[in-house]
Amino acid sequence: MQVELIERDGLRVAHILATRVSLRSRQDALDAMFSGGYDDVDAIVLQASCLHRDFFSLPTGVAGEITQTFANYRLRLAVVLDVDLEPGANLRAFMAESNRGRQLCFAADLDAAMRVLAGPSAPGLPA
Repeated sequence: MQVELIERDGLRVAHILATRVSLRSRQDALDAMFSGGYDDVDAIVLQASCLHRDFFSLPTGVAGEITQTFANYRLRLAVVLDVDLEPGANLRAFMAESNRGRQLCFAADLDAAMRVLAGPSAPGLPA
């Protein structure tokens, strides 16, 4: 796993750039949370490429399972989208709804993700 620690605006974030195995389950999420040695962070930022493609297919339930795992540990999650991701209507609606909350957000790049994590009024991706 390739992880970098980012400390900005009083926020400690583990930015996961790459994983050996795409995150697809609760156990994968737990491994991402605790195997990087960053157990005292406020949030995790994941590159979308670290997530299994099933995460982006809502009927699989993978997005809900992974998001709930992070929520159980009171750890916020931001997903930095890949340029080539073209979400369908359902996924776009899920992303927009997630960006209204505080647990999961989607952003176009790392800086946008950090803005969302730093404050409730920072924009994520438009609906």
